[in-house]
Amino acid sequence: MGIFQQDESPRRPASVWIAQILMGLITLIYAGIAGMIVVNVGPVLSLRAIIAISVALAVSAIALVAFIGMARRKSYGRWTAIGLLALILLSGSIQVFIGSGNLLGQLIPALLFGWLAFVLIRSEAVSRFFAKPESCSGEPPPVETYMNDISRGL
Repeated sequence: MGIFQQDESPRRPASVWIAQILMGLITLIYAGIAGMIVVNVGPVLSLRAIIAISVALAVSAIALVAFIGMARRKSYGRWTAIGLLALILLSGSIQVFIGSGNLLGQLIPALLFGWLAFVLIRSEAVSRFFAKPESCSGEPPPVETYMNDISRGL
């Protein structure tokens, strides 16, 4: 590709930018939470602290996988981000239903995360962005084309 040639791949939609930034923030926040637990608990870790650290690091790792996958335009990044958004929505809903969460404080992020997940699933621009290029589809060329090339000595 030359200096003045345009790349034929579709531009990154705004919803993908927002989701990717959100996944980066979730990675940093949950890694920070795990670090704070380690620092505040001290040298003797209880089972509860070990579980909390493991969960925080697992969420951080999942968000990092989604972030990297979306940066590389891979479908697994998109679906990992959707899965993590669904997990966050589910955990917020459970907190509200058992009475430990503030309804309004959980409703606004739930609406925003739900909207973002819906756009990542249903948007045509997002689907085009994560679609494989035609040249890399992984399908072999048709047999007729291959046989014609052989008969012509190519």
